Amino acid sequence: MRTAAEAASVVPIGFVHALVVATCALALIFCVYYTVRMPWWQTQMGWNLFIMSACLGLFTLPSTVALLVGIDVTSAFFQWFVVICFSIVPLLEVHRIWLLWRAPDSHAPADEPAGSVTEGQLPR
Repeated sequence: MRTAAEAASVVPIGFVHALVVATCALALIFCVYYTVRMPWWQTQMGWNLFIMSACLGLFTLPSTVALLVGIDVTSAFFQWFVVICFSIVPLLEVHRIWLLWRAPDSHAPADEPAGSVTEGQLPR
């Protein structure tokens, strides 16, 4: 039977570090690009997508800073920062489920022309 240390060594730590940095960078780049390209603040799903990406970027930010700059991020401030960012994710998932639940049934006959979307509804 393998120990926890042996199991942890299966994935190279450099690969994990690269994933953390890439996730942080891509999530924050998405937020900036999304803001420039789309008026995300005008729809509930836009808010959800933006906040989810921002939380993902902010959640990985302390680790990215520690990896790239070497700042100690083991303080209570950074630990609570990560916990708060991560705790928002389940709330966003509940919000997405609620948005989908409110959206019209895609199998029902359409009362509106194809492609038309009203506030709070997802596009067909």
